[in-house]
This record gives sequence, structure tokens and C-alpha cells, in this order.
Amino acid sequence: MADELCGHCDTLITDRSTVVERDDRIFCCNNCATAYMRAQEAPDETRAAR
Repeated sequence: MADELCGHCDTLITDRSTVVERDDRIFCCNNCATAYMRAQEAPDETRAAR
């Protein structure tokens, strides 16, 4: 099995017990899956001015 990275935070997934799959992507946790989905809905709000 190839190394899998979270579709939102790029964390290496070593424990699949918390993995969430949405839109054919793999996320390390539900928080990352939710953040990714919200970013797709409102892309202009994902990059705040620093």
C-alpha cells in the first residue's frame, strides 16, 4: 500500500481508524474533511489576509 496523505492538511495517514472519505478523497479526520468541503463551497474565504 502506498503512503496516503490527508487531502486537506497533507498529514501522512498511519492509522486508518479516523480516516474519512469524501468526494473520492481521503482525510485524516472528520475536521479535515469538513474544512475541505467548506473550502469548496466558499473558496474566497479560505485564504485570510495575513
